[in-house]
Amino acid sequence: MLLFKRLVATGLDPFLICLELLLAGLVVLWFTRHQRVGKWLVTMSCVLIVALGQGSLPAYFVERLEFQYPPLDLTSWAHESVSSPARIVVLGGGNAPNPTLPLTSQIRRSSLVRLIEGLRLHHALPGSTLVLSGGPVSSPVPEAETMAQLAHSLGVNRAKIVVETVSRNTEEHADQLQGLLGEERFILVTSAYHMPRAMRLFEKRGMQPMPAPTDYLLKWRQGSSAHMLIPRAARFTYASRAMHEYLGLAWAKLRGEI
Repeated sequence: MLLFKRLVATGLDPFLICLELLLAGLVVLWFTRHQRVGKWLVTMSCVLIVALGQGSLPAYFVERLEFQYPPLDLTSWAHESVSSPARIVVLGGGNAPNPTLPLTSQIRRSSLVRLIEGLRLHHALPGSTLVLSGGPVSSPVPEAETMAQLAHSLGVNRAKIVVETVSRNTEEHADQLQGLLGEERFILVTSAYHMPRAMRLFEKRGMQPMPAPTDYLLKWRQGSSAHMLIPRAARFTYASRAMHEYLGLAWAKLRGEI
């Protein structure tokens, strides 16, 4: 099932869709007599490339994911009688273990930013414990182990780190951590665009996560910067992340996970 989901997600990647349309159009133009069909395919590909590269359309959908939950406000606890959560859960975002590289280059960007936010919160909340979640996804080494090594090298006491090394996706993160956390209130750290799906999956299991989004793709609200009008290849990241999350939400809803 996991392999099937990854194949579907890969096949529906916006960049691949544009490339497939372009290649199909070129094949039709060069090797068949259906010139009109070929021209339409090439045109559709070019229109999508401009629309997705320009950024406004995919940013619209990313914005609706990233700004559902505000950044965690630690100062509020100073004025409340309730105690701060004892555990900070950081969800893995991929690793690439290579002993010839520094540890900071052995985890992917999402994991690195999430871990840094987890460390910031850990240092701001004395007595808290880091719970790092992520199994072997793209390598035999669990994501959580790589993150734990980096956290320890940055000064975190190993006794203050708990690793969950089985889960391979968001649903499994929630399943594996349910037994550990139960109904305990905890801080959940993940990418802002990923937070809506993660929150729904954890809450569906009766857990009490407090969202601490980070790793924002959009640093400003939609329409607040003119440079978004200029097409750039990097903007395909917005479309890819948004497509992945909306497909994940739809799949989870279809299966009754949320």
